[in-house]
Amino acid sequence: MLTIAATEFKKHYGEYVDDALTEPVIIQKYNRNSLVLVSYKEFSILEKIKEQYNDLILKLKMDEAKKGEYVGKEEVVKMLAKINK
Repeated sequence: MLTIAATEFKKHYGEYVDDALTEPVIIQKYNRNSLVLVSYKEFSILEKIKEQYNDLILKLKMDEAKKGEYVGKEEVVKMLAKINK
């Protein structure tokens, strides 16, 4: 994983965009991690993982409900909101 300052990113934008096609590029602002530049392929994989995770959580909650451990819709919505932050 490559870590660079935002000013460096601005100066060599094209180079770092090319780098992001093969590895994530962390962009720091004031010496703090601010952004991560990833390829669209990597982003799509991460989104799919998040979707699968949310589906798993919902399935687990449905299983709890079937066992008589009622889980309300509001609780599931709140939990998913926390996950997606």
